Amino acid sequence: MTALGFLVYAFVVVASSFAYNNDDECIFPFFDRAHITATSLPERGPYNARLHGDSAWSSELSSYSQHLTMELGDIYEIRSIFT
Repeated sequence: MTALGFLVYAFVVVASSFAYNNDDECIFPFFDRAHITATSLPERGPYNARLHGDSAWSSELSSYSQHLTMELGDIYEIRSIFT
């Protein structure tokens, strides 16, 4: 490998470490700022759709038309969702 090739490789490695984050790391937790609506059971509302929470969100009916909507207030690129 030439010196120039090594420098390009080193730059790509260093730059990619700044551009990408660990998949397990939540960079911007949106849940606390999001406006959340859902078709939910009364005791299992959308506020329960929290990772590692004491409860869980449950849809009102068992059908494909049930939903959980999070309005984030801006456009974001969501790369992963944990359940």
